[in-house]
Amino acid sequence: MEQKISTSQYEDQLSELMHRMQQFRLGEIPKGRFDLSYPQIQLLWFVNKNPGKHLQDVADGLQVTAPTASVSIRRMEDDGWLERRPDPSDGRATCIFLTNKSMQIIEKMQSAKLKGIRLFLDQLSGTEQKQLVELMEKAISGMEKKKNTSTYAV
Repeated sequence: MEQKISTSQYEDQLSELMHRMQQFRLGEIPKGRFDLSYPQIQLLWFVNKNPGKHLQDVADGLQVTAPTASVSIRRMEDDGWLERRPDPSDGRATCIFLTNKSMQIIEKMQSAKLKGIRLFLDQLSGTEQKQLVELMEKAISGMEKKKNTSTYAV
């Protein structure tokens, strides 16, 4: 017969596991080795996932103001990390893209990130990996649904 654990025991155990897991920085964008600040890495990562977006889209995606995004983009453009290209559908607007220089860094960051995730998943069987991913998806999706309601507070 399965022993039932109280909700508070699960909460404590999960809290401890999450704390222990933080040391491995799984799923995070690797920083420090790329001579870029964390906000710069976040900007490159966002543009990599969303190439050709307008300034306001980048600002919204990074949850910063348009002037803040504009300054960051201009500086990174001056340093050769980003480039603006005319929007083919609107001659007044520009779209933001990675340069070859930044694409090389993104590839290194992706490789480092995947190496950590593989190390984590390699501890589990294929069935356990599938189950873990499905349970995480279920829990995170549930949190995302509640995120914009008044009952959600973190």
